Amino acid sequence: MKGDRQIVKGKVKLRHPKLIYVFVHLKPHKQDDFYIFRMEFLQNHLLKTYTAYLASRGGVRPRNPKSFHCALLPKDIKRYKDNWKLIEKHFDLRGA
Repeated sequence: MKGDRQIVKGKVKLRHPKLIYVFVHLKPHKQDDFYIFRMEFLQNHLLKTYTAYLASRGGVRPRNPKSFHCALLPKDIKRYKDNWKLIEKHFDLRGA
């Protein structure tokens, strides 16, 4: 940070970039949605969207300049919905 201005310097080297994440969108009274992807996707996506968000605001978050909050919405990960093949491939469950 430089005053209230945040500066994104890039990515931190991930220890386990291939780690599989399963995000569950809980829906009351409906079937929940499952989104399955790797940690490296999450890091790249959040870096891209957070950098763009800051750039559009001159590097200063309007409500709380010290916050690093970012969000991941279902629309951001829709291509990973029910991506069970990633888990099947990882554990070689296709022939089991």
